[in-house]
Amino acid sequence: ALVIPALYGPQRALLPVVVMLGGWLVSVGVFLVLHRQRIRLEELRCAGLTTEVERQIQLRYGSCLDLVRASAGFVAVEPEVRREQWARYVGALDLASAFPEVTSLGLIRPVPEAELAAFTAARQAEGFGDFSIQPVPDRDWADDKRHYVVSRVEPYESNRAALGLDGATEPVRRAAAEAARDSGQPRLSGRIVLVQDSRQRSGFLLFFPVYRDG
Repeated sequence: ALVIPALYGPQRALLPVVVMLGGWLVSVGVFLVLHRQRIRLEELRCAGLTTEVERQIQLRYGSCLDLVRASAGFVAVEPEVRREQWARYVGALDLASAFPEVTSLGLIRPVPEAELAAFTAARQAEGFGDFSIQPVPDRDWADDKRHYVVSRVEPYESNRAALGLDGATEPVRRAAAEAARDSGQPRLSGRIVLVQDSRQRSGFLLFFPVYRDG
């Protein structure tokens, strides 16, 4: 999940990763399971059989929310999360078994236009030699030159297409990220296509903001 001084309101500021500016938004790629459950819920509503399905959706969403809340806590104490740290952290969570509806856990950083080149070079120096910042497929760069860049994503091999994605270039991703930032509360995006999914199925992003003091 997922910018520049306009990110900072008079009473809120994102936790700085690079002192003076920047910040993280923790995002989870919530996969097709929730979408299918929502469709099933609509089908069952007509038959008056919603109680159990609603309970299951609430339980799974609550689990995802706990996941991003815990991850936000990790970022709060390790704001300059290194590549290997994030890989170890997410690997220990065993997403495939514990959170089957979650395809990835990522960090999204606001990057000012003037710092795009330096940010890209820093990621490449970490070992991502082909790292580049890209708009969401079939989208153009934001007119206001905001950039919400996926700078960490794990598991990496199955989600590498999302690394460097600029969420500010797509209205649904951007709206959810900014709603989380401005409210201080988690926000689930509208339905999107996850770029890392080769089958181009629908999914969602769950955003949780992390702020600095002051």
